[in-house]
Amino acid sequence: MGSGGGAGGMADIFDMFMGGGGGRGRREREKKSEDVVHKLSASLVELYSGATKKLSLSRNLQCSGCKGAGTKSGKKYECTTCKGTGVQVMIRPLGPGMVQQIQQRCSNCSGSGSMVPPSDVCGTCKGKGLVAEKKTFEVTIEPGMKQGSKITLRGEAGCSEPGLQPGDVILMVQQKDHDYFKRVNVDLIMEKKITLTEALCGSAVHIQHLDGRVLRIANPPGEVIKPDTFKCIADEGMPFHGRPFQKGNLYIHFQVVFPDRLDPKMVPALQQALPLQHLDNGLSMDVDDVDGTHEVHKLKSVPDIESELRSRQKLGREANAYDSDDDDDMPRGQRVQCAQS
Repeated sequence: MGSGGGAGGMADIFDMFMGGGGGRGRREREKKSEDVVHKLSASLVELYSGATKKLSLSRNLQCSGCKGAGTKSGKKYECTTCKGTGVQVMIRPLGPGMVQQIQQRCSNCSGSGSMVPPSDVCGTCKGKGLVAEKKTFEVTIEPGMKQGSKITLRGEAGCSEPGLQPGDVILMVQQKDHDYFKRVNVDLIMEKKITLTEALCGSAVHIQHLDGRVLRIANPPGEVIKPDTFKCIADEGMPFHGRPFQKGNLYIHFQVVFPDRLDPKMVPALQQALPLQHLDNGLSMDVDDVDGTHEVHKLKSVPDIESELRSRQKLGREANAYDSDDDDDMPRGQRVQCAQS
């Protein structure tokens, strides 16, 4: 055995122990076509229970008639223009005694490095060495997968050029929004509207889960559900990926719907059932301490506080501009004196 072969073998062994996988493995990876990445949309129902979806993809495969050579005879021809490199070297003059060397794709073989004579062109692939194919795959979405989860179809991407191994198809899961449930990692959150009667007197609330099951939530009489509160149902969230029998929690956000109006005749009965209590908000005072000249104001309904404040921004800007004009008329010394007092 020559010294060159021994050195190559030692290099391969060194690469293998150093994590390189050996020279052969490295060369095989270099011969692989590029992977193809696609988005795969999945509903929250499919990610909860799992599903199988069909996906059609177009790809190029090596021609079986010529085995990728592009010729009837199987012979490969070298491009006479680029000498098989696929690159042309062009010289461009820049000035007296100055030139620039430019490399560009060969115009004769389009960068392939080979040029097939018309008499020997493969009739199946028309000399390209590749044939187009459309294939339908069955893709399995496993319970618990999430946004960004990867599904890899090994060797199903086809070939980018003759002689290369097919690449992989990588599917990136894209989670679609749900009308009622919101996912937070392995937990689920949902909004549930209940009436004031249900919040005060207790009731049974029914919720249809993502897998079609109906959950019955009993709120016993005497237990009050306050507006904007959360309740938790353990182990009714999303399944863990790879451990579908282990699940997160389901959090229910209760919104209490108040009636628009009450029958005045019912008010005394409600006052008796719900004794009137004045809450101390830091501004309360005894009514006996208020003289008879106090003003009575009627409350105005504000359906959307954000829209209300946004519409009043113009008034605020006009008020600030008016204050600025008054400040300009005030003598500077007086303004400083006021600031110090």
